Amino acid sequence: MSSLKHSVHRRVHLERATPAKRLRFGILERKKDYKLRAIRYHEKENLFKSLSEKARTRNPDEFDFKMVNSRMENGRYTKINGGKEGKFSSQSLSSMNSAERKLAESQNMTYVNYRRSIDESKIKRMEKELTLFGENFERNHTFFSDDDSEEKDKYKTNNADEYLSNGIIKNLTKSYRIMNNIKARADSLRKVSNHLELQKNMQSSERKRKIINSDGKTEIIWHPKRKYTHKHKGGLKILNVCYYERDLMMFVPVLHKRILLKYFLFTIIFFFLTKPHNVCGTRSSPKKDSRQMKPVRPVRRTPQQYILTGAPSSPGSYFKHLQTTVLQDSSSSSESSKSREATPPIADTDKSSGEKKTRTRYRYVHHPVGYEKKSDSCKAELDELRSQIESLNQELKLKDEKIKMLESRLQAEKEESYSDQKLKKSELRRKEKKITQKEDELNIRENKATEKEILLRTKEEDLRKKEIEISRRTTELQEKEGLMSKNAEEYQARLAELQIKENVILQSNKENADKEAALKHETQLLSEKKKELSALETKLNDLSSLNKINDELRSKILSLNSEINQVMKGKDELLNELTMAQSENSNKEKTISDLRAELETTKKLLNECLEEKVELLQFKEPMKRLEGPKEGDHRDPYKDVVSELKKRHKDKIWVQTSQRKTPQKESKSEPEDELKLVFDELSRLKKSEFEEFVKQNNLEGTSYEEQLERFEEHKNKGARGGNFKIPRFVQKEAET
Repeated sequence: MSSLKHSVHRRVHLERATPAKRLRFGILERKKDYKLRAIRYHEKENLFKSLSEKARTRNPDEFDFKMVNSRMENGRYTKINGGKEGKFSSQSLSSMNSAERKLAESQNMTYVNYRRSIDESKIKRMEKELTLFGENFERNHTFFSDDDSEEKDKYKTNNADEYLSNGIIKNLTKSYRIMNNIKARADSLRKVSNHLELQKNMQSSERKRKIINSDGKTEIIWHPKRKYTHKHKGGLKILNVCYYERDLMMFVPVLHKRILLKYFLFTIIFFFLTKPHNVCGTRSSPKKDSRQMKPVRPVRRTPQQYILTGAPSSPGSYFKHLQTTVLQDSSSSSESSKSREATPPIADTDKSSGEKKTRTRYRYVHHPVGYEKKSDSCKAELDELRSQIESLNQELKLKDEKIKMLESRLQAEKEESYSDQKLKKSELRRKEKKITQKEDELNIRENKATEKEILLRTKEEDLRKKEIEISRRTTELQEKEGLMSKNAEEYQARLAELQIKENVILQSNKENADKEAALKHETQLLSEKKKELSALETKLNDLSSLNKINDELRSKILSLNSEINQVMKGKDELLNELTMAQSENSNKEKTISDLRAELETTKKLLNECLEEKVELLQFKEPMKRLEGPKEGDHRDPYKDVVSELKKRHKDKIWVQTSQRKTPQKESKSEPEDELKLVFDELSRLKKSEFEEFVKQNNLEGTSYEEQLERFEEHKNKGARGGNFKIPRFVQKEAET
């Protein structure tokens, strides 16, 4: 059980005391002290480590703000400006222009005035909050008592300063110290601002002179100026008057010669009239008043603490802190009260006893604080006043209740009005939201309309650009068609050459076959002859006598061997020619197949382009009717197809073949371009259709534009969709 456990008495573990030998070194160090010391030591150690590492890994080229005003000299950085940093230092001001210097000085002056105003506001606030203890000022309140001994005992017991805590006193002293520092700083800033203002005014080019004050300080006074404005012909309006010759000389050229004396006399008279009161700004010294102003002390907001200044000689010294509301004569001051206390009292004698009784004379300003009247009349007055106060309190309570009732009603009315206002505001917000929504919808519609207009314009611009591109690409296609025609001619010539070569090769093949047959026959004969020779050799061996015959036969054999070698060489040459001819035939067949494939692709592309053009014409013609006829509407389909072909990728459409060698003897004749012929035929067919349409409908008397419109309408009515082919290409396909 925890309660029984704690109830048992145990030994109190005390800390080890410091030995007597080590008392001179102070209190013995405990574990917590050592721990704190060790932590601080390790922190310093880590800091030194990090600093040394930073110094070791420091980059000397890294930017630092001190680089601007520092320089390396003998391995140490030294400041260039002699330690004076800042925007407006002495060297920087000397290097500035006059305008820049004026701006810098005005900025300095504004900043000083700003700081001074802050300090003054702080001082005012602190003076209101703090009570100024020990301030020497005149007290105008007097206190009276019948018996001095009783009052002294009472006053001695009132020791308010003893009950003040040390914390309050510390805070008060701290706040007073801060206030004194702020006051000193405000005074120094005031001096600085005056100095800066004087320097600024000294820079002006006006007349000025130095004057020594009553305080012994030098002041600079500027001569005021006279300003004139023309009222009428020869008339002047004087705004400020001064008594210097330079001002008179200023307006001499302005005045007319006839009225110069008049104004000069007027200024002299005015000078003598205004001599006692200086118009230039200096005021004449007023007469000193015989009476001095009575000291009036305002009532403080915060209550002042009781201060006992030594052993008081009079009861009034205890109540120096209390304020007066009555302005008193010099007779009621503290000094006069002391003099009255020093004077002996007036002796009054009783008739019965004959003894003299001392009675002090006092001048009552108002009833002293803490003094109670013992007379019955005062008590009666007090009772009456209390009864009046009670009645007034009751009336006040009733009025408070009525006010509360009225306030509750007002609150209810306010709540109702607030709820009504809330509802109205919510309705207004809803309406505003609806209005904003409608406005947004209208804006969206307008934006959509504008977007549509912009899209239409962009489409029109795109169409125009496309037409320009089509016209540009037609020229390119024409050039390419010319190249194609040239290539086709070359291919045709090469085909003819190839056919001729094929015939030659066939003839050579036949000749080679005949030669091979002859060679076979010759080889057979040779083999037979060899057999005969072998027989003859056997015979020659047998017949040693027939050497001559043998020599002849040997010579014949040698001649036959040479002939055989020549025949074999001719055979090898023929075989090489055959292989070359076969390879050329295969290459030519490949080129022919490629050309045929190209022709087929061109035909397909032409058909596709024509189909797309027909579709575009079907789509564009109703738009053109709405817009009206434009320049360049009547175009050949040839150009349109060429422009459509140009849009495709060049590598896919146009295949650049390797250059072929033309035969040396044959002349290069430029054949007609096949595409051009096709489109010429198309244009001819279109013209013939147009002429037939005009003859059938009897439109020969009408204009060409009307004829075209009627022809296009007829075409649109009978426009057919789907695939169609040019008859020339159909014929070519049939031929192939």
